[in-house]
Amino acid sequence: MTEQEIVKELGAAMDRMRGHPLADTARIIVETALRSDLGCRRKALEEAHFLLQVMPKTETDELHIDLSLILNLGILLNGLSRLDRPIIPVYHEAFGLEWGHTARKLHTDARTWQPVHLIFMNRTEQQPLDLLGYPWLVHELVHYAFANQLPLFYQGHQILNTRVQQWNLASLAVNDPVSQQITKDFRTYWIPKESQFDWPHEIAVDAVCMLLLGPVYVSALQREYADATDTINAYQIEPDHIPIELRTQAMIRIGEQLGWEAEVEPLRLLQQQWQRQWPEAARASRYRTLRDHALIAEAQRAALEYATSVRLPQLTPARLTELSAAAEDVAPLQGLDLIISAWCMYQRHQGGEGYATWTARLLQSFADE
Repeated sequence: MTEQEIVKELGAAMDRMRGHPLADTARIIVETALRSDLGCRRKALEEAHFLLQVMPKTETDELHIDLSLILNLGILLNGLSRLDRPIIPVYHEAFGLEWGHTARKLHTDARTWQPVHLIFMNRTEQQPLDLLGYPWLVHELVHYAFANQLPLFYQGHQILNTRVQQWNLASLAVNDPVSQQITKDFRTYWIPKESQFDWPHEIAVDAVCMLLLGPVYVSALQREYADATDTINAYQIEPDHIPIELRTQAMIRIGEQLGWEAEVEPLRLLQQQWQRQWPEAARASRYRTLRDHALIAEAQRAALEYATSVRLPQLTPARLTELSAAAEDVAPLQGLDLIISAWCMYQRHQGGEGYATWTARLLQSFADE
């Protein structure tokens, strides 16, 4: 398409979005693209066209709940009075219908851009809400909050450099290719990156979620992994995602630190199951070396430092009891309280008709607003 054709399509898309809850976001995106310098105008227009294409098209009660949660949690997690970067929930099969986060760049000139964040939802627009999965929405929005927080991880980088120097000396002393590979692995997996595709960011994000949600987040993680124990290798090492067993160990550690010792017991049982299922992988020296407790602890320290700096609320057993007692009243529920209350009601009704009725009342309360 020519630039003129793209502009025409953007105008038509804006017309279709009149009255839509994301109309203001679409307007900001289009106006930013139209103001871009001539040198990056086409790139900016194409990016705006893509962003409007992936925006949800249908206004539903479920969308209103999602947007309310994103707004409420985005403000809370950033410690701000309003969102300073656009966020778009994406319900599209092309992206796998799995929870995820990415930041797109809407260029205004060759060196500057407006970040636009996409939160990939785990359902299509037509599918019903599964609020038990919404701790993962919190997880993705913590990634959003960490988008400009690389300095948090500098101290961990110093610990990492010490580890790398140790392995460099060891590999030089014996000319050991295995030690040389482990040195590379430490840098590949443990160096914090702007993209957040690294192990320290995942551990830190989980730690913030554990602070905010406690056993609600444990249940989400258990639910994610329990059904896949026959098909996944919990010790698989990949650059983009932390090994499941290492992540689980980190969760157990932060759970105990935050006072949820009994609540992380299901994760310990999963660990034991994986050790029986993948004994050789569990004993592999490469894995055991990269499973560095000091680096895990440092990533979690950075997470709690951030949580303190923006005054995030820690879920305590007393607060959980309070929310559970009040959960029947859906009208005032917002943000974290909504996600925690949904878990409480599911536990109370064991996922039966009572929980379905409560969810229906919740949807109706947003429809009535």
